[in-house]
Amino acid sequence: MPLIYITGIPGVGKSTVVKELTKRGYESYSADEDGFNWWYDRDTNKAITYKPSDKEAHTPQWTATCAWRTSREKVKKLAEKADKKIIFLSGSSENEKEIWNLFSKVIGLVVDDSTLHARIDQRTTN
Repeated sequence: MPLIYITGIPGVGKSTVVKELTKRGYESYSADEDGFNWWYDRDTNKAITYKPSDKEAHTPQWTATCAWRTSREKVKKLAEKADKKIIFLSGSSENEKEIWNLFSKVIGLVVDDSTLHARIDQRTTN
């Protein structure tokens, strides 16, 4: 059975799709919320040992030294689990092309500018 990756820019609807898939009985994960993604030091490639505030993580200083990346090891374990059933993972990260080969399919969500702006303006989470 396949492991399917759902990706796209922030605000495109990845979290909404995961919630709907879960409602329909599929095993589905959000890379951000379920611990597949984390901040890594760009120089050492080691995980940052604390969680920065949202305000800190969105500064040019932070993103110059830290990268939001997906753990290949965690996705590999999920791919092994998907041997028995379809599993979905949604997310977006700086290194996602490095993990695409672990998926049977990669689905890229797209949205027009006006819908994206409306979605972001109405956001109350993430």
